Amino acid sequence: MTVPATLAEPLAPAALLADLRSRAFGIGAPPRPRRIGAEVELVALLADTRAPAPVVAPEGPATLPLLRRHAARHGWREKFSPYGPPCFVLPDGGVVSYEPGGQVEVSAAPFSSASALLASLRAAVLPLAEAARDEGIALLAVGIDPHNPVEDAPLQLCGPRYGRMAEYLAAIGPGRARMMRETGSMQVNPGKLYETTFVAHNLTGRDTVAQAIPNVAPSKA
Repeated sequence: MTVPATLAEPLAPAALLADLRSRAFGIGAPPRPRRIGAEVELVALLADTRAPAPVVAPEGPATLPLLRRHAARHGWREKFSPYGPPCFVLPDGGVVSYEPGGQVEVSAAPFSSASALLASLRAAVLPLAEAARDEGIALLAVGIDPHNPVEDAPLQLCGPRYGRMAEYLAAIGPGRARMMRETGSMQVNPGKLYETTFVAHNLTGRDTVAQAIPNVAPSKA
């Protein structure tokens, strides 16, 4: 953001808005090459019991040893993460990391075309899912864990950020904890409107009015 010449100079709201629109959203800025990226979040369960797969375990299947072995075979680079378990950088710039409940997230690098993006995701996700099956772990591409109540899905990333989030969300209700620990992502390609249906369960024991509100982008959801 543009800094005024002196601290005493007043900040005009219109100037601030124009600066934000230009810098954050590229409105009025010189055109840049368009790129597209995506994230795939996979719910990790033990194949035999369908219980949440642990990130680490003293014995039996666990996702971090799986990722380390797979990374060694495919040239992924292990990297420190401030959220707990390490993440892994792929040769094309993508990153494999964790969500708070132990979900495995594959974040692709940005590409100039959807075809290149999908090729990168397939090259990362499909061999990983096959390797996981061989080690007794199912990586499910689902919106929410279909097998476990939230009480059986522990918080597996216990860094300060997620600890504070868990404490805050627990005070609101169990649905927020489930969102944090048991959900995966829904992918939508930009440039096309999609319709989807949401099913909400009222866990409060009283009549509740709710509203679904889009995130910062897109303007329609």
